Amino acid sequence: MKIQGQKVQGKIQGFMKRLSMPKIWWASLRTKLVLTFLVIALVPLFLTTVITKNITAQVLTQSANQTLWAAASQTALRLDTFLQNTLDEIRVDAQLPELS
Repeated sequence: MKIQGQKVQGKIQGFMKRLSMPKIWWASLRTKLVLTFLVIALVPLFLTTVITKNITAQVLTQSANQTLWAAASQTALRLDTFLQNTLDEIRVDAQLPELS
């Protein structure tokens, strides 16, 4: 039973070594160069994409907020005008002798 447990433990350790130790250092020079240049090209591209996305999101949010603020202000002005006109009509109607 002890021998079998040691075999399993050895297989687990071998598997863990394969997972943790990449075999890049065994790769050819060509593979290493290609991977290096890919990393050099893709990391700045990724960073630029993230920064651009954040800036674009901020600009779009500000634009939407300004548009909503303008629409809310216009709606408030229309509502104030409607209420003022309605109040004026009620005052005029209240002064009519038929309603007194």
